Amino acid sequence: MRLMTIGIAVWLVGCGDGSKDREPVANDTGLPSTGSTTTGTATGTTDTTGTGTATGTGTGTGTGTGGTDPSYEADWSKWRLSAADKHTCLLDASGRPNCFGTDEKGEMSPLSFEQFYEISTHQTHGCGLLGDTTVSCWGDDTYGQSNPGDLTFWKRVSTGLKHSCGIDREDNLVCWGSDGLFGIVTASPEGVFLEPAAGDLHACAIAEDGRTACWGDPISGAATSQPDAEFVQLDTSLSHSCGIIAPDNTIRCWGDDAFGRASPPPEGGWVWVATGKLNSCAVHEDGYVECWGGDLQAQSTPPDDMPDMRQVACGNSHCCALAEDHSYTCWGDNTYGQLGL
Repeated sequence: MRLMTIGIAVWLVGCGDGSKDREPVANDTGLPSTGSTTTGTATGTTDTTGTGTATGTGTGTGTGTGGTDPSYEADWSKWRLSAADKHTCLLDASGRPNCFGTDEKGEMSPLSFEQFYEISTHQTHGCGLLGDTTVSCWGDDTYGQSNPGDLTFWKRVSTGLKHSCGIDREDNLVCWGSDGLFGIVTASPEGVFLEPAAGDLHACAIAEDGRTACWGDPISGAATSQPDAEFVQLDTSLSHSCGIIAPDNTIRCWGDDAFGRASPPPEGGWVWVATGKLNSCAVHEDGYVECWGGDLQAQSTPPDDMPDMRQVACGNSHCCALAEDHSYTCWGDNTYGQLGL
């Protein structure tokens, strides 16, 4: 059962067929040419140039055309969309990145001509896994968070606030960037790992046996390891973490439960979970999306008419979901154009 909505939902439905795949340019925010929206509702259209219109009432849609690459096969076990504070990035059916929102430090400017198999973006930087198993990062590199070093074979990648983490050829967990006050980079655990999840001031990772190791800022409890369950998918944010547990695919969350963001639905059957700053969302095996936690910007109120979804991602005050055909739906705050409008 979804929480009561505070405010009015804003959402945008777009086709993820490459229509908005365009070469990033300096100072390109991806915002519409006229109008703006925050919470409330919005109307607008988008095209391949990123132009459009928006007003303060109505609903929003975006459509376009684009080709697919028959040699490219999407890996749905990896992140194909990522929602940050003020922007969103996703991969189309050919693995080309498509980002929209604000681009303060180049965080919305991946190599648009490359094919990605995973994408992860945080406040001011992003990283992606390329087809040649290298990691490409972009945006702010003040702390080295966009410099994965000389390693040339990666399996996974995840971005945090001022750090990033990845899984290398030998299944080692490797982190780079700011060590912060809690040793996020230097204190990363040793062993065989399958999936990293970098948060703001902490990080977690799923080990080979499914147990989850966490480290970093201990204050919120989000960096508390979970050694008593077999996790199959994981995400973490500012002060809480969530993961899906085998064999029933139930969700466990830990950390700060303000607004109920760490109180997931009790039933099983979930295939993907995502954590935002104040809320969380998950995709059920039946294709629907359910959210819990803060809803001041309607980020916990997904539209009822969405198609069956495969993945969901949440940022500061908005969320987006991605379908099998790579069409997407976003809802919540659109102050910076992060819904794609």
